[in-house]
Amino acid sequence: MPTNILILAKLGAGTGNRTTAERIRQHLNNSDLCPLLCDVTQFRSPRDLSDYVIHNDVTCLIVIHAYRAGKFLNDISIPFALVFGGTDVQCSSWNDQENAIMADVVAKAIVLIAFSEVMKEAASVKWPSILKEKKIFVQPQGVTIERIGPTNYSFQHLFNDNGMSDVKTKEKIFFLYVGGIRPVKDPLFLIHTFAQMHEENDRILFVIIGPILDEEYARQCRLTTSKLKGIYMFDQISRDKVHALIHQSVALVNSSIEEGMAGAILESMKIETPVVVRNNRGNASIVQHQSTGLLFQHPQNFKEQANHLLEDSTLRRNLTQNARDFIESNHNPDVERSTYHKIIKILVKPS
Repeated sequence: MPTNILILAKLGAGTGNRTTAERIRQHLNNSDLCPLLCDVTQFRSPRDLSDYVIHNDVTCLIVIHAYRAGKFLNDISIPFALVFGGTDVQCSSWNDQENAIMADVVAKAIVLIAFSEVMKEAASVKWPSILKEKKIFVQPQGVTIERIGPTNYSFQHLFNDNGMSDVKTKEKIFFLYVGGIRPVKDPLFLIHTFAQMHEENDRILFVIIGPILDEEYARQCRLTTSKLKGIYMFDQISRDKVHALIHQSVALVNSSIEEGMAGAILESMKIETPVVVRNNRGNASIVQHQSTGLLFQHPQNFKEQANHLLEDSTLRRNLTQNARDFIESNHNPDVERSTYHKIIKILVKPS
């Protein structure tokens, strides 16, 4: 009989936690293990989760995000591993009750996993007394892309599919944002800069693509972008189409206030599209300025970096080659697979 393992996360479409959870499931799916993937939204309470664990004879859990998934663990008595999701350790906006829940989850976890040394350090600062006696595995996210290179999907298809066939994309210069539409991701941070760049060169367009994770903020984004020329916002599309558009972009842009380890950045580096990203702890842990990508502090600084990228073909070539080499060396999915199998052995070993 295979060992049933529950992977618990908030599985919103297009989110980083979902991508991570699905990749872990693939890593663990073999004849000896049966990984079950559950969205936290299917449980109304900790009791619901406990009943599911008992009914499905779950041996252990892998939980992604100390609060979003961790808040359902009150009634769980089996061992679990906690994967820090990013905002649980990097953001300071949690209230006292939420922080108490996360501290309890961190204390009870048998194994803790961080995507980077930066995230590990942030967790150690946030919970110093709890983590003093605990080991944190540092396991960067593996990057898996089924196909890298031209496909039949293009920006023209994106506009046509959304009733905007009057926008002609031939010879346009696309900067692309890929990520959830919510305040911490701050997709509006650069839109006035892009509107100015479009006014100076109407070939330059800024395209925002991602799932809506905050309805009120998304309404604000739609209203603001609708008033500016050269800025377009679209709902989430399939991952393979996103990869095709990344490949056709001059750069992927990340403007997050705080970041864990953005999958879109890693995938762009693998695809060999330059990344221009806001300088925060998470982004700076994977992007070395002027080596594997470009970091910016503020909108004017972004404009300077973007123009430098457009004007210097040698810089573009060096950035993409270095970024590809960095991903191959540091984000190998086979290494990630081995780590999670070791973690399962720790969780299921006899007490």
